[in-house]
Amino acid sequence: MAERIHPVTVVGYTGTLEALGRDLARLRYDAGAVVLKAYASEIAWQMREDRTRGRQKLAGLLFDFYQGLMHAHESANTVWKLCRPHMQDELKETPEIDRR
Repeated sequence: MAERIHPVTVVGYTGTLEALGRDLARLRYDAGAVVLKAYASEIAWQMREDRTRGRQKLAGLLFDFYQGLMHAHESANTVWKLCRPHMQDELKETPEIDRR
């Protein structure tokens, strides 16, 4: 069987998609920002691919999706900057995530 281009499950994750959403939302905000940026990067790649294939309407909708994810990424970073000073004990055990 051919590999699905758009799978409906996450390899290695056994929970439901709803549980995955909750698990991601429970990440510390710096880690959540990394997830959102990676998600946005993948959507940007799909947008470029669809634009190249002449799927302008889909590419436009994916651009809107990308912008929303980047806004969420920036918001997560803002929340992290607010919370970081109050999480020094946790940061000693689990250092800040590199968000470059």
